[in-house]
Amino acid sequence: LTQNFFVHRPTLSMRDGSDDSNNGLPSFRVLQLTDLHLGEAPQTEWGPENDQETLNCISTLVALTEPDLIVLTGDQLTANNIDANATKYQNMIGNTLDEFGIPFTSIFGNHDDASLERDSEDGTYIVRLEQY
Repeated sequence: LTQNFFVHRPTLSMRDGSDDSNNGLPSFRVLQLTDLHLGEAPQTEWGPENDQETLNCISTLVALTEPDLIVLTGDQLTANNIDANATKYQNMIGNTLDEFGIPFTSIFGNHDDASLERDSEDGTYIVRLEQY
């Protein structure tokens, strides 16, 4: 499976302090988002509703905090039963953040790669890498 990944390296800069948001001193505001767990119970009514509420909360937080950088620090996905559509959920997050034009980055957590992990029949722990 071949995938193209595009890396955009934005220029990050300090706020000059002219708005007095930091007593006139330069500043840089980071919004950290963690443990979003999108994709839980997609076959139920509350699962997709919860995902949408999470995305709405992200939008509200970004609008209220006006960050210079957004950092996703793991467990963006629930990892339960999302083998076939993990990309869909990652795209939901990316599309929501793209709307703001604010640079963002992410770090995977233990739930984000769980769809690749399996216990084998003999009880050993394996990781399927063929999807990458």
